[in-house]
Amino acid sequence: MKWSLCTSLISTSPQKLAAVKKVASSRAHLALSLVGYSEDVARAMAYVFGDTIICDDAESAKAVTFNKVIGLKSVTVQGDVYDPSGLLSGGSAPSGSGALLRVQELNEVEARLDEAVAALREVEKVTVSNQASKDLWRKLERELEIKTHELRLLEEQVESSNASRVSHCICEPPTDIHP
Repeated sequence: MKWSLCTSLISTSPQKLAAVKKVASSRAHLALSLVGYSEDVARAMAYVFGDTIICDDAESAKAVTFNKVIGLKSVTVQGDVYDPSGLLSGGSAPSGSGALLRVQELNEVEARLDEAVAALREVEKVTVSNQASKDLWRKLERELEIKTHELRLLEEQVESSNASRVSHCICEPPTDIHP
């Protein structure tokens, strides 16, 4: 939960927010933490969403709203509103239900996308580095092939030279001399 981002704009005490976390754990979210907004409209967003808690289910909403320590207004993702005064107003139309939940999911997907883009950039850096190593390997491999070919040509040249033939003649014992 991104509660710390919004707590400066709301009047709810940190003790109440801690109690919400304890009672409903990951099933309750401060409404301001589920919507994205720019700093210039932060006060208006705080006024609209205020101390409202968005809960994943009715059980969590009841636990948050009717807890003596917490006592905050809560809304389920299905649209049921629970008020500490005991007022319960019911749900949203099926076509429009879960708008805040969708915003939260969108925020989570955007965060995963940012992580994936960062990972992609890292892979691209490694790829560039590997490409440089690959290019150096190919250059050295070509140089080795050229030097190997030059060595073969020099060996052939030496084999076919007059000095080589004379050396062979001197080193080999004559076969046609009779005692």
